[in-house]
Amino acid sequence: MRGHPSLSPGEMTMMGRAALNDVVLEEPGVSRQHAGIRGDAEGYWNADLGSRNGTYVNSEKLGADPRRFRNFDRIELGGTDTTLHWIFMESQSTIDVPRPSS
Repeated sequence: MRGHPSLSPGEMTMMGRAALNDVVLEEPGVSRQHAGIRGDAEGYWNADLGSRNGTYVNSEKLGADPRRFRNFDRIELGGTDTTLHWIFMESQSTIDVPRPSS
């Protein structure tokens, strides 16, 4: 994966295999322009851009209609058998992350 996107309200962050994307995913199951994420006052939205292998949220295939992310949604590009996935988490403040005991 290449790219360091910032999810700015009103702007589309593009994901796919092509170098012109904001997030470049060098995976064979990912289309050249696979999916997009857009933020607005109501939250963050994800839409598939006509990819061959699909975009899934919590194992449900997305269509062209944007779907609003919820905390802890699992996002997969290229099919449900792929190892390429993210967990969406929206937070306004820093959270405590537990560390293993030494």
